[in-house]
Amino acid sequence: MAKKRAWMAALLAGLLLLTGCGADALPQEEIPVEGDPLMRDTLVYYEQDDGLLVPVVVQEEWSETMLTSLAERLVANELEQLDLEEAGLTALLPGDTRVNVTLEDGTATVNMQSSWLGEVSAKRGKNIAASMVNTLCQFPAVQQVQLQVNGKSEKLGETDISKPLTEMDLNPEGKAGKNTPVTVYYKTADTGLLVPVTKYVKNVEPETVVETMLGTPATDNVMSLFPWGTRILDVSLGEDGVLSLNFSKEFLELRENPYLENIVMKNIPITCKQVDGVKDVRVYVEGEEYQPLSKTTMSVFGNELGRTGMAEDE
Repeated sequence: MAKKRAWMAALLAGLLLLTGCGADALPQEEIPVEGDPLMRDTLVYYEQDDGLLVPVVVQEEWSETMLTSLAERLVANELEQLDLEEAGLTALLPGDTRVNVTLEDGTATVNMQSSWLGEVSAKRGKNIAASMVNTLCQFPAVQQVQLQVNGKSEKLGETDISKPLTEMDLNPEGKAGKNTPVTVYYKTADTGLLVPVTKYVKNVEPETVVETMLGTPATDNVMSLFPWGTRILDVSLGEDGVLSLNFSKEFLELRENPYLENIVMKNIPITCKQVDGVKDVRVYVEGEEYQPLSKTTMSVFGNELGRTGMAEDE
């Protein structure tokens, strides 16, 4: 029992929820080991019909089997699948899949048992790997993930799982080559769900990242979170690490949709802090500092099913 308590304490003491590749880290919380079970928000990645991975906020109880419980959320079940289908999402693993996760020396080993997994397509195999790895790598206690299919670490579709994997690029556009990955969040044109897209750029500069947020993505069925016609008027990075962004007046239309405003105001620093040297971001509209109507209170950056509120502004 003492050994179990020590493992639990080590995992929870090191807990720090992240919001994606190179994203804005949230302040660490003190998580008591003793006492009543605690529920915390975290992210699980599901798949749209078009193959895009979508982050969904779920509540999970902190326990010694927490990682297995999170991994099992990727397995289809009738109760959760109804909610997912209403949002146009699906779990990546079939209902007969058995999943077990063990953690040792920073490596989470995930054994997925299902005859179906030996026949998955290249796209589905890559999405299963990215979904599982990124779901578990939200916690600093998990430094890498070793995937197993029916007890073997060989291939998942065409994805090589012979070695442990670290956090993977989500919904990549093109190939990395010598370029640097930058994760930008968009929304789907039909459902308004938040979707991360990984773009590869030569120079990760503030201007490049901001223009990428405002621009039209190459990925089908996704669009910018910003109101139509929004332009960036000025970008300046101070010696103190504060990035000042001055947007055109169209930005003010966000006040008509408080939920979308909340998403955008969280998205801007998450995306911009992928630029070296950016420590904080200030938003201006036509030279006046922008004061959001609602305070950003999201603990993790993802979709709360039944509360997107983003398709309404189209």
